[in-house]
Amino acid sequence: MDTQRLLLFVGLALILFLLWDAWQREINPPPVVPAVSERAATPTTAADVPVGTEVAPVTQPSLVPGGDEVVQRAESLEIVTDVLRAVIDTQGGDLRQVDLLKYPVKPKEPDVPFRLMNDTLPQLFIAQTGFASKRPQEGILVEAPNHHTTYKGRVVKDGEGMVRVILEWVSPQGVKFSKIYVFQPDSYLVEVQHQVENPTTQPWHGNLYQQLQRSGEEPAGGLGATYTYTGGVIWSTEDKYQKINFDDMQDEDLQRDITGGWAAMIQHYFLGAWVPANDAPYTYYSRALPRDLYVLGMKAAEEMRVAPQSSESIRSRFFVGPKLQHQLEKVAPGLELTVDYGVLTIIAKPLFWLLEKIHGWVGNWGWSIVLLTLLIKLVFYKLSETSYKSMAHMRKVQPLTVPQGTLWR
Repeated sequence: MDTQRLLLFVGLALILFLLWDAWQREINPPPVVPAVSERAATPTTAADVPVGTEVAPVTQPSLVPGGDEVVQRAESLEIVTDVLRAVIDTQGGDLRQVDLLKYPVKPKEPDVPFRLMNDTLPQLFIAQTGFASKRPQEGILVEAPNHHTTYKGRVVKDGEGMVRVILEWVSPQGVKFSKIYVFQPDSYLVEVQHQVENPTTQPWHGNLYQQLQRSGEEPAGGLGATYTYTGGVIWSTEDKYQKINFDDMQDEDLQRDITGGWAAMIQHYFLGAWVPANDAPYTYYSRALPRDLYVLGMKAAEEMRVAPQSSESIRSRFFVGPKLQHQLEKVAPGLELTVDYGVLTIIAKPLFWLLEKIHGWVGNWGWSIVLLTLLIKLVFYKLSETSYKSMAHMRKVQPLTVPQGTLWR
C-alpha cells in the first residue's frame, strides 16, 4: 500500500505542475527582448529563396542605419486591430512585426504588449511570400516578385473593423502582381491573397511560396529551468505532427511533398503558422542561413498559370498569436497540437479542457485550479481511503519496538 500511496502523490504532483504550467501560460507570457547593441549590418541574400529557382532582378534599398539589421526596409505600413498591432514592409511585402495587445509583457504593465514577431536580431521572426521564378522560357513570361522586391502599398480600412493591406508590383512586361493581407477584428488569423493580372499577349507561369524566417535564439523569460520547445513544426495527413528543430535544419534541408498540411514556428506560448489551401499540393522545405537564421516554408508544387488577357488568384491563411486550443483546432487539422504536453498529453489535454470549462464558470484561474484539485481529490477519494485504512491496519500488526535500556516489571 505504500507503493500505491507513493504513486498517488507522484500523480498528484504531476497534475499540479500541469495546472500551474497552464495558469502561467495564460497570465505570465515571456518578456519583450531588450534592445541589442549595434553591429555591422549583413543583409539577407537570395539564398533564402526556395531551392531550384532563379531570383528575379529587384531594386534593393539601403539598410536602416544602426541596430542589428539583417533584412532590408522600405516603407512600413502599420495595422492595428483590437487584438494585435502589425507592421508590413513594402520591401518584400513581409509581415515584420506583431504585438499582441491582449498579452502584456508583465501583469503590472498592461500597456506594454508582448512582441511575437520582429525584424531585428537576436530574436528575428518574420513571415515572407513571393513567386519562385524559373529560367526564362520562350513564349512564356516568368518574371515575378519575391520577398526581396519593393512593392507599392497602402492600407484600407472599412467601417466594421476590417483592415486590408494592398501591395502591388508590375513586371517590365506589364504583368501586375497584388499581395493583399486581410485583418479581421478580434482574430489572430490573417487571410493572404496573391492575385496576378496578365494584360499581355503571352501566358505567365510561376510557383507561389510562403515561408517563415527565424533566428535560433531562444526566447527570453518563461518558466525558468522548465524546458520548452522553440523551432519548426510541420503537419501532414500521413505523418501528423512533426518537429523540425534548428539542428535538423542545420544537418539537412527538408524537402517533402504534402497536401493539406501546414508549417509553423512555435515557442512556449505563441506561434506563427502558414496554412495553405487544403486541396493544393506543396513542397515543404527548410534552409539554414548565416547568422543563426533558419527558414521553414512551402512552395506550390503546381505552377500558377495565367493566360493572356486574364487573371488568377491564390488564397492562404497565416495564424499569428497565442496557443488558444479552441481557436487553433478551427483553423486547420492538428494545429491545436502546437500546445505540446509531451508524453503526458493523454492526461494533460482532458485536464486542461476541464480547467477551461471551470474558468468559464468562475472567471478566475486561481479558483479554477483550486476547484479542479478538489474534483481530482474526490475522484481518488475511495482509493485514498482504502490506502489510509490499509496503512492503519499495518501499524496495528507491526511488532512492538522497546527502546534499549527499558526495564520490564
